[in-house]
Amino acid sequence: GRVFDLPPQPAARYAGPTGAATPRVALWAPQQKVRAMTAGQTLRVLTRDAATVRWTADGWATAHDRDAVAPGSLGVCAADLDTAGLPAGAEVRFTIRWADARGWAGEDWIVTVATAA
Repeated sequence: GRVFDLPPQPAARYAGPTGAATPRVALWAPQQKVRAMTAGQTLRVLTRDAATVRWTADGWATAHDRDAVAPGSLGVCAADLDTAGLPAGAEVRFTIRWADARGWAGEDWIVTVATAA
């Protein structure tokens, strides 16, 4: 159940004492719609085109907008939602407004925050 040729010193240095690094971001994309993320993670919404992600963690009592921008020439835009401080059990709801004539996606997606490992 372990990598047999992994020296323990680099693993402990870069991945922690257990040898398993915890990702700092959870990725959501239209082709891979994650439904859960670990508490402490930032939710990164990936789109192919420029867009604005409108999201909430309190059932739309308040809403936050984050632009999905292209960080380089990868052909993908990303919006990092400020979700790292949300407790386990919280629900992140979001929708997308495309920058072109498509407008709003007309759908909400939900990602649940799970207990950190």
